[in-house]
Amino acid sequence: WGVYGFPVAYTYNHDEGLLSLHRDVTYYMLNRLPESYIPYYDYDFVEVCGEAKDSSAGLISACGMLEACKYLPDDAPEKAVYQNAAAKLIEAVIDNCMDYENQEFDGIINWVTCSVPHNLCIDGCTSYGDFFFLEALLRYTRPDWNRYW
Repeated sequence: WGVYGFPVAYTYNHDEGLLSLHRDVTYYMLNRLPESYIPYYDYDFVEVCGEAKDSSAGLISACGMLEACKYLPDDAPEKAVYQNAAAKLIEAVIDNCMDYENQEFDGIINWVTCSVPHNLCIDGCTSYGDFFFLEALLRYTRPDWNRYW
């Protein structure tokens, strides 16, 4: 949520420190993503056999990076990194988490995990997973799109 929250908070107070925090959190996350670009539940960066994935976490991060791009100059090196990483996260979800042939899921995006400790929605579909997928697509295709809050 830091990847998404810091740039949103920046829109309200324009504290440059928030963009710096965003950069640090974002690079930490990007340097630890699995090869598939689909994060593990709770962004657990240690790959464990059978560990639940959470595509919504990747989509939320893509939205945060695209929000941050609005406040960076075009020549800022992190802007290109954020745009490329957001595209890879969205592409990974499209390639791996949309299962049109297997209709056992009741949403658009699968591999969303609500709570492993509570055994809730492990690698399933959720309304917020679908919401952030659509938001990420809007942000990617329409960089001037404004969020609802």
